[in-house]
Amino acid sequence: MTTTTTDLRSDVAHRKRIREGYLELAQRFPDYFVTLVTNRSNLPGEKLRHMPLDEFHRAVRDFHKRIDTALLGTRVSKKSRSQRTNGLMFVEHVGRNIHGHAFMRFADQDNRTREELQKICDIAWGVICPGGDVLVQTQYDGGPG
Repeated sequence: MTTTTTDLRSDVAHRKRIREGYLELAQRFPDYFVTLVTNRSNLPGEKLRHMPLDEFHRAVRDFHKRIDTALLGTRVSKKSRSQRTNGLMFVEHVGRNIHGHAFMRFADQDNRTREELQKICDIAWGVICPGGDVLVQTQYDGGPG
């Protein structure tokens, strides 16, 4: 099968629409950009393998619960969803060294500095994924920091 000029223009237009869609979604979470890395080469012996997608998904859910508990207390489930941490994550390198990039709005973030949020995230991700890394950046100009 050969690629025609029409196919290339169509592909460019499709990518442009996808990019615009991602930018629109990013506008809904304009506050922080978070990267969760598993760093498999730093994991203990039996975990020195790639983390499957379903395991990473469970790890991210656990991370979310831990940071909300740290920010809102142990009765976080009693809070409305609008008061809790929310975000949108994109997962990369499934099957190799899986990691995720997320646009996030943290619960109670107006009362926390970026450094405090980073420390809370470091502790939470460190328990879930020893040897992994988390990076919290502020967003500006409509894009990741």
